[in-house]
Amino acid sequence: MCLLVKTDDVKMFGFGQVLEPFLKDVAELEVTGVYIESLGRFLKGSIAYVVGDNFAANAIGGFVESFSPNVKHYCRYCVTSSSDIAAGTIPAYSFEMRSRDNYAQHVVQLENPGMTVCCGLKSDSPLHKHVQYFHVVDGLPPDACHDLLEGIVPVEISLCLSYFVDHGFISLSFLNTRIKCFPYKDADKVNCPQPVADNFKSKRSIGGNMAENLTLIRLLPLLIGARILKGDPAWELLMELKDIVDLVLSPKLTDEALDVLQVKIGDHRQMVWSVFPKFTPTAKLHFLDHYPALIRKFGPAIDVWTMRFEGKHCYLKHVVKRAHNMKNILNTVATRHQFLQSYHLQSNYFKDGIDFSADTDIPVACLPTDVQQQVNDMLGSSGASVGTAKNVAVKGLTYAVGMFVSYGSAGGLPGFGKIKNILLINSLLYLLLHLGDCYFHEHFRAYEFRSTDVHQIVSVSDLNDYHPLPGYNNYCTVAGDRILIVPKCFFVT
Repeated sequence: MCLLVKTDDVKMFGFGQVLEPFLKDVAELEVTGVYIESLGRFLKGSIAYVVGDNFAANAIGGFVESFSPNVKHYCRYCVTSSSDIAAGTIPAYSFEMRSRDNYAQHVVQLENPGMTVCCGLKSDSPLHKHVQYFHVVDGLPPDACHDLLEGIVPVEISLCLSYFVDHGFISLSFLNTRIKCFPYKDADKVNCPQPVADNFKSKRSIGGNMAENLTLIRLLPLLIGARILKGDPAWELLMELKDIVDLVLSPKLTDEALDVLQVKIGDHRQMVWSVFPKFTPTAKLHFLDHYPALIRKFGPAIDVWTMRFEGKHCYLKHVVKRAHNMKNILNTVATRHQFLQSYHLQSNYFKDGIDFSADTDIPVACLPTDVQQQVNDMLGSSGASVGTAKNVAVKGLTYAVGMFVSYGSAGGLPGFGKIKNILLINSLLYLLLHLGDCYFHEHFRAYEFRSTDVHQIVSVSDLNDYHPLPGYNNYCTVAGDRILIVPKCFFVT
């Protein structure tokens, strides 16, 4: 932790004075660097980017801190007017993007008497005063947490739920019963969505936090999809939004996938205006237009979102609540945070590896016959035994027997396998998968898994995606006694 400051002090003194000690250190790092004895030389560096929500990013960048349609230029990425954004007359590829040159021109124009705002800029960023290799037009990535999971998703789910209730597809009590009684598994249990409030129509949002809304948009097809007519425009709008969330939250994307994302964002905007013509587009819906280009610049959105910082903030809020003493609260929070960090470092909490303890050893002959030869080849002998476990933690993710993972592909679709066992072979971790045939249900945005007699031993690094997934059955009429798998992101196979 670098520093803690009260919001009131930031408002009174500004980011410039608050960050000045830190920025002077960064300036020295840029010019002089830090001597690394093992390398025998100095290493220099600077700020790569500044992560924050929209309000904080605009504030530290010197931009206006209001995102109302009444503000002419609220976007920190382009100088498109809010009226043009609302009218949708300018496509995303025609936006006039902010650059270091036009930013400098706007700063100069602010020196004119009576000029307080120029194209959405209020002042030069305080970061530019000390740091020479960083600029805010290149260093303020988007925040998918607030843009999507606490912005677009709850608002558009509310719109679509109102539509479904008005058209008699579902009732609010039916939806809340489904949410309450759904057999959530694994990580979905921790982040299960809350019931939708009775006044969600007037609020124009279902509320909920980021993790809950992410689970809801993933599982909504299983919750109510069977009650919605195929091809319904509001349902197609909602599923298009789900596709966008899956793409944006993917840990790896190809250029082709980003092109698909760009098309889907444009189609989604048109669908919103078509289904809900009275809906006023929000600023966050405009920010979404910039995501393909921003992902190309900064990398996957989940690497620069604020979710992990929100988790840290949650701990700090608990410290404040338990302290029962607001005298010099910043010192209290900082001290207890450092105690926690010291404990984690001492206990090797941040180790990067595998937490595996074999429950028992089994002979290779007890494994499925179609993988025995593969295991013997790995061991270099026959008749040996391998260690097995029911679960294993890999870099903080728990893989357990009975869960599903995506492996391989067939017919252009990602393949899936059910974890039948977890093996330790030559001190290396492998998953014994029971493979199956997969069929994609577009209406439910889910993969139907049908078991086969094929088994495969794979490493975690060979999976299409590192997320272990639960399988849901007997809850959606299309599946019958089969299993539906809903991915957590877009797969690059």
